[in-house]
Amino acid sequence: MKTVLLVDDDPATLEAWTLGMQSADCTTVLSAFDGNGALALLREHSVDILVSDWMMPGLGGALLCQTMKTNSAFAHIP
Repeated sequence: MKTVLLVDDDPATLEAWTLGMQSADCTTVLSAFDGNGALALLREHSVDILVSDWMMPGLGGALLCQTMKTNSAFAHIP
């Protein structure tokens, strides 16, 4: 089973993506409302792919990706 982490500050968008991804029986979906929440989930779970909004308050998608790619524990996650 693959694990997908979805990150978006818009609850409606996050819910739509989550429902769409959960319809695939072979996918576990995690979600966060911002980059800081995503990093917390990355520390707790093994994630296969991350899909993130680019513009979010606080830690946005660009900084989240930069943080992930400079951390050896998360750098492999597309």
